[in-house]
Amino acid sequence: MSSALWAVNGIVTASAVAVFSTYFPFWSDPTLGDVSPIIYQRASYQYQPDSLFDNTPLTYITDYMLAGVMGAWVLSVGVSSNNHQMTKSDPRLDIHFRQKLLQQHIFRSRGLLLTYLVSVTAGGLAHHYFTTVESRNTLLFRLLWTICVGTVTAASGWMGSIGTVWAKLDQQNRCATIPVIPEVFWIAFAIVTTLIVALGGWSYQRPACDTFVAGITQFPSTFYVMALIWKGLPLLPLSTNYRCRGAFAWILNAPLLPLYPLLISTGLQVGQINAILHACLCIAWSSQGSVLRRVAQAMAVEASPPPRSLPVKRKAF
Repeated sequence: MSSALWAVNGIVTASAVAVFSTYFPFWSDPTLGDVSPIIYQRASYQYQPDSLFDNTPLTYITDYMLAGVMGAWVLSVGVSSNNHQMTKSDPRLDIHFRQKLLQQHIFRSRGLLLTYLVSVTAGGLAHHYFTTVESRNTLLFRLLWTICVGTVTAASGWMGSIGTVWAKLDQQNRCATIPVIPEVFWIAFAIVTTLIVALGGWSYQRPACDTFVAGITQFPSTFYVMALIWKGLPLLPLSTNYRCRGAFAWILNAPLLPLYPLLISTGLQVGQINAILHACLCIAWSSQGSVLRRVAQAMAVEASPPPRSLPVKRKAF
């Protein structure tokens, strides 16, 4: 299939996922519709006086703390593989190709984690400084909140392209069980969903709800990556136990969608609810960062095997 057709498929898939994401919060409401119609009221970046946007330190400080954690993960991914650099003159062309895939994996992993960092940084600034309805009905807030939510949808592009690298590695090793979905598919997918965010398609009177709907759009890339870490990459030295935990890491943030209406129904303050959600995100995203770093280490081992005359038993991570 040509790149153009894959791009069209990405656009069509994104459109279908967008419709699903718009209505899924109502279907998954554990309060059976008592809360979701109240919190998912459309705004299109035109906020009413009764719109709810928390400005307490508990919200924006935990946003900033989460950004710091993500910054640490961005810097950590791929550091251990620096000793495995190869030259273009290396006669083992397949090994050189694996080294190229390793660098792509590191770049895209950092890109994914960076979208998380940018999202919570923009969110923290918005919660910190836009304290009135009038300030939130400005172009500056719309730009800042579009960055906050748009990076959530853009993350699906980075995530899916990471899966593409893994699938290419299996294809190179002639052990592919999961098809390669080209990067152009994920790019087209991410552009469509991010454009919906920019146009206000997922803007609600509780702006925090924007991120939940945007997060739902990540499920195609999430399942692709989960399938690859669980059933793909058979030649990487990854233990079965780690594969199970690694696959689970990519869906740790999914319970936040039904958890949000439940937390609201408990009567907790909004700042407390946001702090709980941020703590859950920290666990989920850090787990993903750990998986990405571990896979980078395993790919580095594959990219720089020991000489045939000196066989070394590889340890499973």
